[in-house]
Amino acid sequence: MGNTANLVVAFNEQGLYGRIDQQAYAEGTVALLDSKWASSRKGDVRTAYTDALKFFRRKGIVIREADIATIKREELDDLTRRWIGTKKVNDHEIWVYARRPVYGPEPDVRKFVAFEPNGHVAGYVFYDPMYRDGKVFGYSANISRCDEKRFGRLATAIHMTAMEQF
Repeated sequence: MGNTANLVVAFNEQGLYGRIDQQAYAEGTVALLDSKWASSRKGDVRTAYTDALKFFRRKGIVIREADIATIKREELDDLTRRWIGTKKVNDHEIWVYARRPVYGPEPDVRKFVAFEPNGHVAGYVFYDPMYRDGKVFGYSANISRCDEKRFGRLATAIHMTAMEQF
């Protein structure tokens, strides 16, 4: 595909899925999905909108906001190593433009983790706060790690779960 995006505005989930399949997202891409489809009068539209979440839930994946300090550090580090292994840049280069994950408390940062049925970490996304007049008014996905070979659309499901809570 060539270039990657840092911000994607999608009118439906199919646009997001297509870009995932094309690996067109840069690290930390913010995906804005028009939520009007979740309450559409058409049942098939509502169903299509929620398929990403249902797909992973059927596989037993549990996505929730978590205290990242309570998660086994080895699992988080292993997931990051596997994620870096799929990138065309090396470990040193990637940290020039990507914020390193902090596996502890950070002011106003929200951290969501996806767990496999066996309790192991399948992926995680950290959302940095956006401030206006000294108050949080939104969040930006900054760190996203998923086992892309096994769970290619998991980041989308995590984003959708987080959006439901924000």
